[in-house]
Amino acid sequence: MSAVAAQSMEVEQRPVIMFIDDEERVLKSMRAMFRKDYEVHLANSGAEALSLLEQHDIDVVVSDQRMPEMTGVEVLTEIKQRSPRTIRILLTGYADLEAVEASINDAEVFKYLMKPCPADEVRGAVKAGLDMRGGGEPIAAAVTVTEAFAEEDVETTGETEAVVDLPVRPVEEIAYGVQICVLSADSALYDGVAKACTGQKLHRTSTQDEALQVIADNPVGVLVTDIGVDEREISELTRSVRRIVPEMVVILASDRSDANVLIQLINSGQVFRFLLKPLQVGQCKIWLTSALKRFAETGADSLADIQVEQEPSAWARFKKWFLGD
Repeated sequence: MSAVAAQSMEVEQRPVIMFIDDEERVLKSMRAMFRKDYEVHLANSGAEALSLLEQHDIDVVVSDQRMPEMTGVEVLTEIKQRSPRTIRILLTGYADLEAVEASINDAEVFKYLMKPCPADEVRGAVKAGLDMRGGGEPIAAAVTVTEAFAEEDVETTGETEAVVDLPVRPVEEIAYGVQICVLSADSALYDGVAKACTGQKLHRTSTQDEALQVIADNPVGVLVTDIGVDEREISELTRSVRRIVPEMVVILASDRSDANVLIQLINSGQVFRFLLKPLQVGQCKIWLTSALKRFAETGADSLADIQVEQEPSAWARFKKWFLGD
C-alpha cells in the first residue's frame, strides 16, 4: 500500500464530528481545535447541518442553542430522528430551563455545556460522546441477542461445534419482563408511576441504599427518581447505579425550579427523560414505554456477562427468561 493510500485510509477512519453555530468565528475556532484528530464539518445553520448529515455519517454533533430559524434543540431533535446513533451535545450561553427540558425529552442531549465553555471541557464532552458511541460501532439490540450469547451457547459434538439457535423475544415482550424502581419520598410520584405501568413489577424505595439493593437483586432496567431527595445523593446514585447496570435508563421527575440540577444530571447522570411534577399519568406512561424499550434494546450487554448456572441472582433468572428458557 502506498504512503498516500495509507494516509487516505487513516483520514477516512477518523471520528466524524460536526459543529453548528451561527457565529463564523466560533466555527473556525472549533475547526482549529479538532481538525488534527477528527474529521470536522461546520454548519452555520440548522438547515446546513441537516444537509451535511445527509452526506456524512456523523459520530458526534455539537450545536449552539440560540440561532436564527432553528434553535439548537430543534436541530438536534431533527438529527435524532434522522440519525439516532449520532451523539448530541448542546452548547448555550444561559440556563434556559425550557431548553433543558426539551433537550432531555425531545433531543436526548448527551451533554449540556454552558458558555463560556473551556476548550478542555468541549474536548472532554466530544471524547465522552465518542466513547458512548463506541467508536461508531452500533449498540447491540435485543433482536440480535443470539449473537450476543453465541460464545457461551455452543454445543460440542465430537470434533464439530454448533451454535444453538436460541429463541429471541420481541422487544415489546422483553419490556414486560424489565422491572422499574422508584426512588422518592413522594408518595404521589410512586402512585403516578404505578398507574402508568403496563404490568411491570414496581419497586418502591426511599433511600439510595434501598434502591441500590433492589437494583442488585432484581432485573431493574428503569429508575424513576426526583430531586426532592438530596442533590448530592442523587448525583452519587446515578454513578452507583451505572456500576451495577451500565444500561440503566433514568427518568427524572422535578418541578420547574431545578434548572441547574437538571443540567448537572444531564451531564453526569445521563437522564433519559424528564417528567414535570405534579405527574401527568398519560405523559408518564409514554416515557416509561420509551424507557423500557430503550433498555430492552441495549440491556443485552449486561445479560451477556452473567453466567446463569453460577449466579442465582434475579438478573440470572431474567437472562433465562430473556432467552426463552
